[in-house]
Order: sequence, then structure tokens, then C-alpha cells
Amino acid sequence: AFLFSETRQVRFAQPWVRPPQSVYGLVPVHASDGVELIVNNAIGGWHAEWQLGWSEKTFEAPLPNSSRTASIDSRGGFLYLTLDSGGTRFKLGYGYNETTLRNRNVTQLLGGLRTFSSGAQLADDLEVEDSPMHSFALGAQHESAGWLLLAEAGYISVDGYPRDQFGAYVTVGRHFGAWMPYLSFEQRKTYGDDTDPRAGPLRAQVDTLLAATRYDGHTVSAGLSRALGDSAMVKLQIDRVQPDNDSWGQLSNHGPGYRFDDPQEEWLATLSLDFVF
Repeated sequence: AFLFSETRQVRFAQPWVRPPQSVYGLVPVHASDGVELIVNNAIGGWHAEWQLGWSEKTFEAPLPNSSRTASIDSRGGFLYLTLDSGGTRFKLGYGYNETTLRNRNVTQLLGGLRTFSSGAQLADDLEVEDSPMHSFALGAQHESAGWLLLAEAGYISVDGYPRDQFGAYVTVGRHFGAWMPYLSFEQRKTYGDDTDPRAGPLRAQVDTLLAATRYDGHTVSAGLSRALGDSAMVKLQIDRVQPDNDSWGQLSNHGPGYRFDDPQEEWLATLSLDFVF
């Protein structure tokens, strides 16, 4: 759905050391099985590429600040449109998937909620079992006179589930021969209540479950890449990650002193060597 979805694991083809998690973390999938139809035509002065297909995937999604994962099965269709003209590209995407999430702790909580009437209704909302999931994506890329501009936004919604996710980023880079410094700003936002009165005596457990789906915050990244010939590139990137209050932010693992209610800024430095052969 995104500009670099097809090359997500080919870091050499990307300007960063990793794709911005505010957007690409919305759909943490690197591979899927399915069929795809690609049609190319012209719209005005633009080259248009249509991608229509169906896919299915099973993957393990990491839980925040834990070595545990949740198993996710998803299958459905997608429609993408990419428009190219000179050094400018736009991409729009929509995906529809029937999604199932399996986690032992969640299953136990849903069972407890179903022991009383108001909790049973909430359990139906919280259960992700063949639930329709809608994903929307919009991206833009422009390269001209040594400048690189990238911007993308994504939105995820699951029917009935009390959580919607939004992410966006902007990247600006400037080529100086084989060197390119770049700067990125990204934002992640969760929409939905942090609690539900229908939880009754299990309110604390429900609040914990809802909190586990909050990755809100913003990240500022500064990087420098250096091309080494035609098939290798070294990159240095420093990220300043600031999670919002009552949020896990964009990183999966935190130190033992992480304060969920009032998190401090986190710094991540990455040096990578990317190559193709």
C-alpha cells in the first residue's frame, strides 16, 4: 500500500536505515501470498499503474515491551494506483482484509467478560475474529535538482474495534555527490477511548489491553548516507523518539524504568551497510 512496500526488505532502495514506523508499522507485514493484476496506462501526462489483487498472510506481531507476540491471520483484497511524471510520484491505496488475532491472554479476558451481560457486549467489540479491516494510504515522492521529498500517511480501522490508527511522516534530503543528509519527522496517533465502563470488575484488565494498542508519539530523525559505488551504501541515522503520555511510542523494547504514564524521550543510533548483488 505504501511507496516502499514492494522493497520493504531491500534497504538499499530506501533513503533511511529503516522505513518510518509511524506509517510502515501500521501494517507490520513483510511478505504475503496471493495473486496480483497490474495494468499500465496513461492519465493525462501521467503514467498510471493499477494494482489489483488478493492476498493472505500469517505473522507474529510483537507486543509492547515484551518477548511475547500475537498471532495474526489476514486475507483480503487491495487496489493501488501509482502516478508517475518525471521525478514526481503519487500512490493511493485501499485494502480490505478479514483479520483474526490470537493471543492467550486476550482469549482469557474475553472469556471473563462474557460471564456478565455488559461485558459480553464489550467482548464482542474487542474480539478480532474474521473482522473487516480497512486500510488507506496516500504517498508522494519528488526528486529534482538534487532534492528528495517524501511524505506518506496511513489509516487503519477494524469494524467494531474501539481503536483506529493513524500515522504520517515527511522526509527531506539533499544530494551532494555521493552524500545525502536527510531529516524526517513522523507522527503516530490512536483514536478511541482509553477505557470502557462496560468492563465492570475487569476494567483494569480491559484498560491494559487498550493501552497495549497505543503507540502514539513523534519521532525526529537525522541521517546521512554515502553511496559506495553502484551496489552498496552506508547510512548513519539518529532517532529522537518521544512517546506521548500513556503510550508505548514507536519502539518495541524499553528499559525497566520506562514510565508509561509519562515517558521520557528515547534515542536510537543506527549504522548500516546496505548492498545488492
